[in-house]
Amino acid sequence: MVRTLTVALILLIGLGGGFILFVETLPRTPDKATQRADAIVVLTGGAARVAAGLRLLAAGRAETLLISGVHRDTDMPDILALAPDVPESLGERITLDRDAADTVGNARETAAWAEAHAVESLYVVTAAYHMPRSLLQLERALPGVELLPHPVFPERVEQRSWWSSSTSASLLLGEYLKYLFTLATSPFGARPGSS
Repeated sequence: MVRTLTVALILLIGLGGGFILFVETLPRTPDKATQRADAIVVLTGGAARVAAGLRLLAAGRAETLLISGVHRDTDMPDILALAPDVPESLGERITLDRDAADTVGNARETAAWAEAHAVESLYVVTAAYHMPRSLLQLERALPGVELLPHPVFPERVEQRSWWSSSTSASLLLGEYLKYLFTLATSPFGARPGSS
């Protein structure tokens, strides 16, 4: 009984320490995005992500943009309305993926799209707290492709003082546990087009 409690306590301390390390190593400032890449992918989950991807495209940081996980009822005018300061003509350089329903799906659809477009470097736009797991999945799906993180900081997430907000603490803890699960599991499958 004592041994079981000791092991449980050690595991709990390890998980707690790992969680604090996870939060403390998350990106804290926006990327300056001075480098040019072949393409941009936005992993949906908030209007700020899409707007950031559109602005990267408008700034000439890449030639094309994939928005992964778009709701079936959302069309291009809806997307462009999220960043009114960018020209509507950008719509011709944007692909909307409606198949991805989660981060694994984002990675799978991005890999297929990147292969079709011969992408060798890719800006990844998602929330800062979601970036570690997203990069892990994308690295597995896109070996050899340079991934350039471009974190977005949702206003509803208190990342710096997460302990003061039960909502932020819960969200970050959930993301940490998903990250651990992703680390512990094998890659989700072969890259599209491979045997």
